[in-house]
Amino acid sequence: MGTHITKEQPAQGDQRMSAATIAGRRERFCPACASDALRTLYWDPEVRVHVCRTCQLMSVAYVHGPPDPQGVFTREYFQRNYLGSRETLAVPLWNEILDALEEMVPTKGRLVDVGCGVGTFLLQARRRGWDTWGVDISADAVALARGRGLAVEAGRLPQLDWSAGGVDVLTFFESLVYEADLGGTLQAGQALLRNGGVLVVKANWLTPRSVRLLHLLSGALARRPYARATMHISTSGAPTSGGRWLFTPENMTALLGRFGFAVRQVRLLPLPPPSPGRRLGWLVRRLTAAGSGFIAYAVNEGRAPVGRPLAGRA
Repeated sequence: MGTHITKEQPAQGDQRMSAATIAGRRERFCPACASDALRTLYWDPEVRVHVCRTCQLMSVAYVHGPPDPQGVFTREYFQRNYLGSRETLAVPLWNEILDALEEMVPTKGRLVDVGCGVGTFLLQARRRGWDTWGVDISADAVALARGRGLAVEAGRLPQLDWSAGGVDVLTFFESLVYEADLGGTLQAGQALLRNGGVLVVKANWLTPRSVRLLHLLSGALARRPYARATMHISTSGAPTSGGRWLFTPENMTALLGRFGFAVRQVRLLPLPPPSPGRRLGWLVRRLTAAGSGFIAYAVNEGRAPVGRPLAGRA
């Protein structure tokens, strides 16, 4: 299931960068493999996407700076996208994930969901006997989750003063992409997890080839918003969502391995059928081979990070 970058010659503004300048900041090393071989893959007036030519982790830079998450992830956003019938539709996937976790962690203990939103997964985990906690950067999400009786903290994982080694399961469901400091977040997560604890990451899956095709196709059709939506770096009502990274199963495995986790299994999620009124976006995904997503299950081995120190990101 290898991935590769396209071989066409760089277009104007497309260049290989050993110390890439991205939206006014210098990104020195890839956080997954510590390589300094970065190349511009996609660009439009709002965003740039760069790829590591060693492990193919892709990073997103915002021309005008990343959006304020409080302005994107509002009460209306969560009510529209995660409550009501959508919450019910997610239950089979949550149960599948919990089934896998309960095989890896026979005794149900403390489970922390990072980027928990309104707590749809936490509620299902609590029904099955887990001691559930959550954290989210959105004040509206935290308020909604607490209103449902869930223990949820506001902020980012590295900011929380929680006891080391006291967590059995740590989950990131499409939330790791919003962490500017991947290394700091994964190190904080490893510190919270007991040795042998399980990390679960659900992420959207795009290859560099998919992103390059999106750049060419959306440019030809003058439909850049569809490209950003397909890459999951825009939301309805906002041109950008603040996502920082685009993952594949391979570069996720490399990233987690660098920070002391051993990936035990990866579950590939198929592209779902088109929803009403969104057939064009679905066709773009099919045409560009942009996959739906994947879930990686990894075990904390307690190893220190390996390789070069990470460059900080604003």
